[in-house]
Amino acid sequence: MNKEIWIANIILLMRKYQKENNIKRHCITNAQYLYDTIYLGCGYKNVRTKAVFVLSIIEETKTLYVNSGHLVLEVDGVIFDPSYEIFLLKNKKYYNNFKDFYNDYTILSEKHKKKCDLKEQIYNHTHFIKISEHINSGKCLISNKEYYNKQADYVEKFI
Repeated sequence: MNKEIWIANIILLMRKYQKENNIKRHCITNAQYLYDTIYLGCGYKNVRTKAVFVLSIIEETKTLYVNSGHLVLEVDGVIFDPSYEIFLLKNKKYYNNFKDFYNDYTILSEKHKKKCDLKEQIYNHTHFIKISEHINSGKCLISNKEYYNKQADYVEKFI
């Protein structure tokens, strides 16, 4: 099976589990599980977690969604986001750095009358960069072990 399809199938199962169990704000555990599955479980070496900014316009309310503390995985240069909560956002865009995020944020925040504390956004992103570096160096950073294990059992039941 193609590696990207295999990863996508794992992510679909992860998202299904998260949806069924109303799981939110667990991107660290989601990224750690997907990293473990791809890197440790299957031996793919060109995988790493990555801290990103996320911007989205929530169409129903015409408001701006800003997330500066989020983890995704990058496999062979392709971004994979295992978090159902972020997956649900339409018109989302991921940013690797503050400069690109800030350029779009300034335009969108004026249009949608949404301001956020940029110092807090930088702090959050920096914190998630450190988390990502720890995971990529082989440290296990599971923020909720019970959730990690239950999601793993669910996914592995279908693989």
